[in-house]
Amino acid sequence: MTETAAVPASPPISDADPFAAEHLEHPEPLHRQLRQAGPVIRLSRTASTP
Repeated sequence: MTETAAVPASPPISDADPFAAEHLEHPEPLHRQLRQAGPVIRLSRTASTP
């Protein structure tokens, strides 16, 4: 019997900014979008300092 190692898939990438004012005021649409994308999401944006 031959075993094949599973290659891990890359998680979906989102450029959403969860700390943007509109997401902090109304987070539900972003949370729904991220949940639909998968169990693990990579955020491509980094927190910016003012």
